[in-house]
Amino acid sequence: GVAAISQDGRATEGEMQQSTRQPQPIHRRTLQVRAGFATLLYSYFVVSFLLMYAMTLLTRSSTELRSAERSADLQQAFWAAEGELEASIATLRLTPPPALVNAAIDPTGCQAYGSRTLTADGVTSSSRLCGTSATNNYVLEATGTSGAPSHVLYAVITYETKTLQFNQV
Repeated sequence: GVAAISQDGRATEGEMQQSTRQPQPIHRRTLQVRAGFATLLYSYFVVSFLLMYAMTLLTRSSTELRSAERSADLQQAFWAAEGELEASIATLRLTPPPALVNAAIDPTGCQAYGSRTLTADGVTSSSRLCGTSATNNYVLEATGTSGAPSHVLYAVITYETKTLQFNQV
């Protein structure tokens, strides 16, 4: 069989059947394997993305927690130093300071002036009183510590003794 071509140039029915090939049938099992592989690959991508996102959130929240704890410790240290400074000034009002030499020249020009433990959380404060080159001037140094951070405040104190004079009437 050779199929004849009609006079108008069209293919005959035999030629049509011969030239049209049927595609190979795809087995149902092959389609299931391809769909399963695509689903598995898609699942791997989704799980990987979610895992990376969770790790990022965990790292960020851990960093923010450490930052918040450090900030709270710094704030407590500041307030401990502030409290120590106020307590030392109150003590100076009641008791005259010792005679001290200039601490810039002589390292023995400073002496411990107060020390307190403020809470059971380990917040502590201490102060030193240092002499200066000017007579009756002192530098009061107050340190507050909370955990690792500490904060130092300074105040320049001028101490003048007032003598009472009695006039006899």
